[in-house]
Amino acid sequence: TTASAEYAFPLFNARTSFLKEFVQASWYRPITARSTFAASARLGLIQPVGRPDNGGLGPSTDPQVSEFASVPFSERFTAGGESSNRAFSLDNLGILASECGAGVHCETLVADPTRQGKVIAIGGHALSLLTLEYRIPIVGAFGGAPFNDGGTAWRSGTDIALLQFLGVVGTCFRYNTPG
Repeated sequence: TTASAEYAFPLFNARTSFLKEFVQASWYRPITARSTFAASARLGLIQPVGRPDNGGLGPSTDPQVSEFASVPFSERFTAGGESSNRAFSLDNLGILASECGAGVHCETLVADPTRQGKVIAIGGHALSLLTLEYRIPIVGAFGGAPFNDGGTAWRSGTDIALLQFLGVVGTCFRYNTPG
């Protein structure tokens, strides 16, 4: 189990102030002498603190846009990839702008106008991921694991909706390195 809390505050020329919390827990249970059930859950939340200046872009008429823009891309939560939800490529799990209602800002992914069909992860302020996996040996150091991955990243904590929690069932192959 790990937990972290980070506080970013304006210092020198920084233009942002936010609180970021992240919790992760993993649990492993031997089922037989050679097989293991593994479960992992991750939750994250970012809350802007104070009055953001919209990243130096000036004031915004929409307070949610200003708060969202005040957190740098590198600090936002993204999901998808081999270590979160294996059905999606790296950072491509989230909510597309086209899935939001008119005038609603809920996206964590946007369409890339230069590459048809591709998306760009802009990340979000909330994250929830859950992985369940049954690890079984096949031969030697090779093994397999049926799994169930689920979760997504949301623009903000107030956007969290269970209907947007994306899950997938699949199978993966594993190789145990000497250690």
